[in-house]
Amino acid sequence: MKERLIHIDNAKAVGMMLIIASHIIPSEPFVKSPVYENWNSILNSFYVPLFFLLSGMFESTDVNDGKLCRRIVKLAKYICLFYVFGIVADGIVNGHWSLVSFKTQTTIWFLIVLLWITINVGIAKRFKWRNYIYVCVVSGETVRKL
Repeated sequence: MKERLIHIDNAKAVGMMLIIASHIIPSEPFVKSPVYENWNSILNSFYVPLFFLLSGMFESTDVNDGKLCRRIVKLAKYICLFYVFGIVADGIVNGHWSLVSFKTQTTIWFLIVLLWITINVGIAKRFKWRNYIYVCVVSGETVRKL
């Protein structure tokens, strides 16, 4: 078994605590305060990118079609599982039994993004200038957000 990198595990733990902290909704007067708005903006600016960065740091540079297919299938299974769970939960709680519009659908957005990134990186690995492609994509996304 490979030795664990403690600093990466610690970064993941901090990220998990920040996600929990960002999802705690305080009392109504505090939500409208500038302190809460700033705190929430700061947390939302980096806790999800932190997880995507930590996931991408350990991605192999080798082209392995079997591993890529297994990862895509695994992510697709999770997306389907949580999608069906969201439909059932929304149907039970709110009485909405729709396949296309349910309130909990937004909870799986990060799995869909991770699937999309996995597919695109799997394709980009096949190119000779893949590092240039990665830099262009990341730079373009950063510029788009500004």
